[in-house]
Formats: sequence, structure tokens, C-alpha cells
Amino acid sequence: MRAYRDDKGFTLSELIVVMGLIGVVIGVVYGSMFAMVQASRASDRQARFTNEVASPLLVIDTILVQNSSIEDASPYHVVVLTDRDLNNKMERVRIEATTDGTLHYRVEELNAQRTLVERVIQDWTISENNVNVAEAEPLFRYFTEDLNEEITSMGSVASDARSVIVNVVSSHGERVLSDSRRIQFRLRQW
Repeated sequence: MRAYRDDKGFTLSELIVVMGLIGVVIGVVYGSMFAMVQASRASDRQARFTNEVASPLLVIDTILVQNSSIEDASPYHVVVLTDRDLNNKMERVRIEATTDGTLHYRVEELNAQRTLVERVIQDWTISENNVNVAEAEPLFRYFTEDLNEEITSMGSVASDARSVIVNVVSSHGERVLSDSRRIQFRLRQW
């Protein structure tokens, strides 16, 4: 005679196998989530760097490389004349690191005599977390033809500057992001 077996539960070995499989699945999911969070953080850091440092450097490079003259200069701002859109109308461009932590960019179209502003073309903040002024790190350092000779007298920048090193410094919490670039003035009339 055969004994009747009651199959209403699981054996201990079946429970151990199931728990082991659940542990493997949880481990894989946790590892994937951890990798995704790390990748997201790296992507956020790169986006912050691009928005606060790389993009402003590109804007500044584009303007300064084609400037025809410098009207005013200091370690934290520069005002140049350029025909940035090649429409035979001069624009005055002011780029400034401010004490309130912004990097500001303003473009004004001038009349033919270059005495009056006809209209403001752009007036925007290209970085909201700039700390050049707060860190006492110059945004602009001007140089003569000799690339190693820095101009310290701001009054002679307009006539003597042939290049500039632009250093953009931005802060995000405890993290400081920065990059610099040397820009040669190509369209200046010497």
C-alpha cells in the first residue's frame, strides 16, 4: 500500500533555491541601478561644466577672435567693437564677470559714426554660477605680441594687446569648475 502524501507546502530545499534566485535577481537589479545612478551623476557633472564653463568660453572666443578694437578692458570685463554678423554695422560687445556671480554678455548695434546705440541685440547671462570675482581669479589676462609678456596697465590694453587668456571659473556647491583658453586677436588693425 502506498502512503498518501500531503503537498500543501514547500520543502526546505525548494525555499533555499527560490531565495537564492531572488537574491541573484535583486543583486543584478541593484548593480544596474547603481551603474545608472553613477552614469547620471557623471552626465549631470558634464552638463554643468558645459553650461557654466565650456559654452561661455566658446561665446567669448567667437567674439574676441573677431574684434576690431578694444574700447575698455579690465581683469573682469572687456568691451570690444566687432561686426559679428557681417552686416557692415558695428556692434559693441561687453562681457563681464559680476560681483553677484553672473557672467554677463551684452551686444549693442551702433550707428554709422559709432557714437550712439541704435538697438540692443542681446542682453543675457551666460553663466549664473560664476565665481571669478569671488575667487579673485581674473576672467581676462591680456598679452602683447610676446605671448609671455602680460599687460598689467589696463590703459594700454587697447593699443598693445594681441591675445588674451580667458579663464572661466564656476562653482556648484563644493565643486569648482574652470577652464581657460588663449585667444589670438585676428581682425585687429595694427
